[in-house]
Amino acid sequence: MEIDFELVLEGISLGLDVVILGFLYKSYESCAAYIQALKEAEQVEISELSQLAAPKSQPRSWFQFWKKNKLAPTTSGIPNDYRYVCLRGIVEPLDKSRLLKSTDNKSTGVIHKIITKEVATVRNGTRLWVDEERIVKNIQHEIPWGLKSQETSNATKQTLVQVIEGLTADRLDMAVVRDEFTPAAFSLSGWLGGWVSGVQLKGINEIEEMVIDGSLMTAVGELVINSDGTMQLRSPSNSDQALPFILSTLPYSALLSTYETLISVCKWSLFFFGGVGMVLCSLMIRKWFKIRYGRRHAREEDDILRDLCESRRSTEENDDLPDWQRCVICLVRNREVIVLPCGHVCLCADCMVLINRQNILQRNCPMCRQRIEQIARAFVP
Repeated sequence: MEIDFELVLEGISLGLDVVILGFLYKSYESCAAYIQALKEAEQVEISELSQLAAPKSQPRSWFQFWKKNKLAPTTSGIPNDYRYVCLRGIVEPLDKSRLLKSTDNKSTGVIHKIITKEVATVRNGTRLWVDEERIVKNIQHEIPWGLKSQETSNATKQTLVQVIEGLTADRLDMAVVRDEFTPAAFSLSGWLGGWVSGVQLKGINEIEEMVIDGSLMTAVGELVINSDGTMQLRSPSNSDQALPFILSTLPYSALLSTYETLISVCKWSLFFFGGVGMVLCSLMIRKWFKIRYGRRHAREEDDILRDLCESRRSTEENDDLPDWQRCVICLVRNREVIVLPCGHVCLCADCMVLINRQNILQRNCPMCRQRIEQIARAFVP
């Protein structure tokens, strides 16, 4: 069975296009979910939560904040209520003596991350050398911390909303405090060994990130007020839909605009690659129909060629046959076949039989290279 490499290449391209479409659609759904969650999240000022920070013996009203029904505090360890909210405040550790320090002792923060990457040049399957990174160490630390109001207050104690497990946030914006690359020491033996093994070590890249103490942070998550009056912001767990837990340095409007831009890019990319996929599908279907039904006159063509071969007069000994009447391939027998749709009379029956043994999509006229769709008997004087 003959293989049409053009059809195989189009099939591979269509497969890659489907993979890209799947990735883009997943990104589109993720951005759409983030936008919907941000729009549904209730924007609350931390300073407005101060009156709810202490437990009360009478039922408390959430109407001025969330316009919900009145809720009474409980004496058990179960939280009174939880809401999906958006807060913006200043990063504040619960215990300043436990602040994390950067390697150069110039920055302090509540979340500290050090990522060590090995950078190397690797020889791939195409015998080309490409850069490649591999994480060899990932150190993460977090201390208890929270968000306090940006507004200065005369109160002796400001309301603090504790952030629970910030490292598990779906989006965590951290400041890069150090990005250092240490090149590998060069040696002839190491270079020769790397050339043989296909891996040339370039160096070590160490990136240090922190959530800096005193920086502004926008937090979107589930707000819980416990029975003892403490407030916590954590990853949403009591929801039918998967709501994101976001810790970002961007304000609410900029955060929402970022995801709207991403969803717009994903949407136009989906249209583009979807159009490419439709074009590839149409080309493959058209080519398949040509292969399937392109030889619909095969029986008639075989009969024509058989009759021509049987009734052909011998021209091998006819030296008087002019060149313009000879077959353009064998240059011996006279021209007996007309190829359509170009209409050239240039082949004998035997050479046409050889051409018919090829793939239907590879039957081309030897004069103009146009694809042969049909043949007929020619009458040359």
